[in-house]
Amino acid sequence: MKRIFAFLFLLALTTAGKATPAPEALQRKSLKFAVISDLHQDIMHDAPKRLTDFLQAAKDQEVDFIINLGDFCQVKKENAAIMKMWNGYDGEKHLALGNHDMDNCSKEEYIRFAGMPGRYYSFDKGDFHFIVLDPNHVYDGKKYIPYSHGKFYVDASKREFIDEEQMEWLKNDLRNTQKRCILFSHQCLENVVGNRTAVRAILEDENRRAGFRKVVAAFSGHSHTPCDLEYCMTQSRTALYKAQVAKLKERYAGKLDILCGLEWDLFSDDDPTQYDYWIGSTHYVRGPKTGKYYEIDWREEDLRACIDDDFDGDALAVVEAYFANVAKVAEKKPTILGHFDLIKKINGDGKFFDENDPRYTAAANAALMTAARNRCVLEVNTSAVYRGFRKDFFPSDAILKEWLVLSGNVVITADAHDTKALTYGFEAVAAKLKELGYTKVQVLGKDGFTPCAL
Repeated sequence: MKRIFAFLFLLALTTAGKATPAPEALQRKSLKFAVISDLHQDIMHDAPKRLTDFLQAAKDQEVDFIINLGDFCQVKKENAAIMKMWNGYDGEKHLALGNHDMDNCSKEEYIRFAGMPGRYYSFDKGDFHFIVLDPNHVYDGKKYIPYSHGKFYVDASKREFIDEEQMEWLKNDLRNTQKRCILFSHQCLENVVGNRTAVRAILEDENRRAGFRKVVAAFSGHSHTPCDLEYCMTQSRTALYKAQVAKLKERYAGKLDILCGLEWDLFSDDDPTQYDYWIGSTHYVRGPKTGKYYEIDWREEDLRACIDDDFDGDALAVVEAYFANVAKVAEKKPTILGHFDLIKKINGDGKFFDENDPRYTAAANAALMTAARNRCVLEVNTSAVYRGFRKDFFPSDAILKEWLVLSGNVVITADAHDTKALTYGFEAVAAKLKELGYTKVQVLGKDGFTPCAL
C-alpha cells in the first residue's frame, strides 16, 4: 500500500567552507524541475488524474523540465492514452526505467513504447549535467540479467543491480563533463541498489578527481511512502512466499491442489493478476483534508480521528467514502470481493454511526450494484465473530438479502490468521444463507469456482 511521489525542486548551488569551488559560472544560476515516480497506471487508482495534476503543477511552476522515475505504465494498447498524456506535455521531459515497467515486456520493448533514448543516458540543462541510470538487473553471482516480463521476484540480495557496462559508462560520463552532476534512478542508490557501495565509490572518486563536489544529489522513487506496513509483507517476503507456494505445488502435484493467492487492498501496488486468485479488499479511508490514510477496522482512536479531523464529525461521510472505495475495488474484478462491510467491524452497538441510516444503506447498495455489474463473488467472512468484534458476519443480513435479489454469488471464508480459525463458523454461515434464501455457495479450486448446494 503505497503512494505516488511527485516533487518540484529549485536548485541553487553555492560553495561552502573551504571546499574547492566549481567553475565560477556554476555558482550563480538556478534550475527548477519536477519529479514524478510510481504512478502505477495498471494497479493503482486514479492514475490519469494524478498525472494530470502533476503536469498542471509543473506547467504552473514553469519548470525547466520534468522527469518520470519509472513504474509508470505497462506496454499494452490500453496505455496508449496515458503515454499520450505524458508526451503531450509541452516542455522538456525525461523517463527512467522502473522495475514494474518490465512486468509484461523486455527493456527494449518498453524503451520503444516510451520513446526513451536508451535504458541509461545523460543530458545537460543549464549549468547542470543529469544522469539517468538503470538498476533493473538480477545478479546471479556470475552475470547481470536484465529485468524482463516480470522475472525479478527473486531473493532481494540478487536484484536491483547496475550492470558492469553501465558502471563503466558512468565513470566516463562523469569524467567528460565539467558541470555539477545530479543522478536519477528508480531504485535508491544509497540503500536499495545491490552494488550501491561500488556506485558510491565511483561518485566519490570523481569528486576527488575533479577537486570539487561534482556529484551533488541523487533522486529516486521505488521506496514508496507507506500508509501502513503493520500487516503487510515486504516485497522480498512476498517473493519468498510465491517461491514457497511454487515449490509446494510441485511437491504435491496430483495429490493436492494448491493456489497462490493475495489479499489486495485498494492502496496495494502489487499486481494481483500475477496470482492464481486474489481477494480485493478495502481497509483504509484517505482523509480529504490531511491526505492521511486511516485504518478503519482496528483501533477506535483511528476511526474517531478520521471522523473528527477529516470529515468534520460526520461519521456517515466516512462510511460513504469507504463504500466508494469498495466500489473501486469491485471495478477491478477481483476473484473474491473481501469483507464487503468491514467499516462496521468496530462499530458495535452503533458506537460511531447507525448502520440502518438511509445514507449507510444507500452507500452500501451503490457499491453492491458495482459489484453486481462486475460479476463479483462476495465472501461471507466469519473473522469478526471469531475475534469477538461482532456477533454477525460480513456482510450483514440486509446486504446479503439485496445481493440475492441481484443474483449474486457468495463464497464462505474465515479470513483466518491462525489455524483454529480456518473453518470457524462455516456451518452457522451455511445455515444463515439457507435462511435468507440462498441455495448454493461457490467453492474455489484450480479450475475456478464450482457451485456447491447448501
